[in-house]
Amino acid sequence: MNPAQAIRRQSPLCSKFIWAAVLLLLVDIAILLVNPFGKVNPTTLPSPHSWEWWRTQSYLAAPTAPDVVLLGSSLVMIPTPMLDADYTNKPFDCVHHDHSLYMQDKLGALLGSKQLSCINFGLPGGMISDDYMVARYLFTAEKKPKVVVLGITLRDFIEHHVQYPATSHPFKYFQQFMDVDDIVDLAMPQVWQRADYLWGRNFVLWGKRLQMQASADQLGKQAIAPLQSPQIAVNPVTDAERNKTLAAKLKAIAEEGEFMMEPHKLTLFEDNTNEYRSRFQGDKRELFTAEAAFLEKLLKLLREQNIEVLVTNMPLMPANLAVMPPGMYARYLATAKNFAAENDCKFLDLNDSSKFVISDFRDTAHMNGNGGKKFIDSVDEAIAEDSKLRVAITASGHEPALAGRGTVIR
Repeated sequence: MNPAQAIRRQSPLCSKFIWAAVLLLLVDIAILLVNPFGKVNPTTLPSPHSWEWWRTQSYLAAPTAPDVVLLGSSLVMIPTPMLDADYTNKPFDCVHHDHSLYMQDKLGALLGSKQLSCINFGLPGGMISDDYMVARYLFTAEKKPKVVVLGITLRDFIEHHVQYPATSHPFKYFQQFMDVDDIVDLAMPQVWQRADYLWGRNFVLWGKRLQMQASADQLGKQAIAPLQSPQIAVNPVTDAERNKTLAAKLKAIAEEGEFMMEPHKLTLFEDNTNEYRSRFQGDKRELFTAEAAFLEKLLKLLREQNIEVLVTNMPLMPANLAVMPPGMYARYLATAKNFAAENDCKFLDLNDSSKFVISDFRDTAHMNGNGGKKFIDSVDEAIAEDSKLRVAITASGHEPALAGRGTVIR
């Protein structure tokens, strides 16, 4: 077979491929022009039940904006509900318990305010870039808090398992709902890292695939609803799952009943220095630079929205500090203080081994309920003593949202 004959034999297949490509392109252009998925409710998009998913559902469902939002990693997330369980003497399912009841009551009493709303938006493994995405998406004009308490430490800037900012679970989740062209170079520094994002930006059928799936799912549910019988919800979580240690249960995805906080529960101290030695390994100077840039962007964003900020350096045990890369903690601390000063934010340094002792920790990084009380008390006092923070909360404005207050085991 000569080349001409081969071309003639292949031409029908090539023609079909070309016509299929043209058809897809025309459909893509039509969808781009009509934009039928632009108004799909982001809370209906298919998503694993990650911590950011649970918190976003609750935040968007609240009738009004909160007074205070706690941002940070698990260092903020864990001791807050542990404290609430002890404070109320009630067990909590943490996927539903998103408010700091202790802070609401104690800060309200300290400021002479009633029914404050204080949300705990700490995320496991959260990076500074994740905090930025939370604020950028959720803190709209109608939903912005009066004060943000940003609890941070070096681990929020460097993490061996995070190659670049856009790889984290929260970043990927919130990226679905926003145009992030202005930060794509910072979040995805290499061209190959931006391939999926750029492909989705230029081809709607790929970029809006989740929106299309959500629309199809809604239509399907509406179609079969009259044919379905009522179903009784069954909690698939076993006793073995419930009895796992905190470290074993703390992962990106969480289901109901899987992460419980019980009051006054005695837990053995866990030496997790090997875990953090692994988290800090490798050269992460480029990631640190990117996360530092996100800290600057976050503080500027909050300032532009007239949200007052308390930047808090979180307590750690000396053993945790000992496994950090040489010089990186000092660099982090100087960077955080500098950006806080430039953006007129109060800085609170709580990494004090004379104030936070071993009995305040459940491992070398995470505080227990005792440490959580010291943490929240210190934050409350800092807010009460700072005129801008105090006035921001006590000044007349929106009524607080009480959704989630007192939520207990379901």
